[in-house]
Amino acid sequence: MKTDMFVYGMLMYPELVELMTGQYLQGEPATLLDHQRLTLHMEGFSKVAVVVPEAGARVAGLLLRQVDEQVVSIFDAFEDAGMGLYVRGSGTICLPSGQQQQASTYLGTPMMAGKLDGIWDEAAFKAAHYADYRDRIIPEFNAYLAQQQ
Repeated sequence: MKTDMFVYGMLMYPELVELMTGQYLQGEPATLLDHQRLTLHMEGFSKVAVVVPEAGARVAGLLLRQVDEQVVSIFDAFEDAGMGLYVRGSGTICLPSGQQQQASTYLGTPMMAGKLDGIWDEAAFKAAHYADYRDRIIPEFNAYLAQQQ
């Protein structure tokens, strides 16, 4: 079964997603309603994006249409990484046309309490962490997945 997924952080970058999944997924602009994007800050980890409920707030991101089960399972493994900080849930998104629909997305869990540190800065993430994801983190993740099979 395929699903539409809203992405708002590292998964917005087609190069990184392709490196992780072997598939090029081009998203279309979309906005997640009634959520805000904050920064997850944990010692020894990149400052990554997380969304949490917030009435009236909006998060700009991308809608990936008809993502197959294999890619969803890779995303699930990457977003969880055994820590339980994210859960795949559902949210209402709005497209530029004004059309609204439900889409899967990764939401912060209560385990993030005390680890959230202000609005996520995409430019700072790209400058400080993008290359590390491309050159080290995703290849290590892929090697880990290969060992699990």
